[in-house]
Amino acid sequence: MTRHITRTDLTYEVQVSSDLTGWTTIARSIGGAATVGNGAHSVAESGAGDVRTVVVEDTTPIAVSEKRFLRVRIGR
Repeated sequence: MTRHITRTDLTYEVQVSSDLTGWTTIARSIGGAATVGNGAHSVAESGAGDVRTVVVEDTTPIAVSEKRFLRVRIGR
């Protein structure tokens, strides 16, 4: 995902689900701060200036789970 650090009014969340009904947040950025993992295997940010590229890796390998979905939720 791409995150703008100057958008301090936004919260970015990366969420996972196995059924598209129940979602769990595994990484989050609040108020322009760096993205922090909370259940993610890894979180990496790169870039300079106001725009950051964020890569979040789930802890569940594709080979282990029959179904696994990820989404980015952006809110105020």
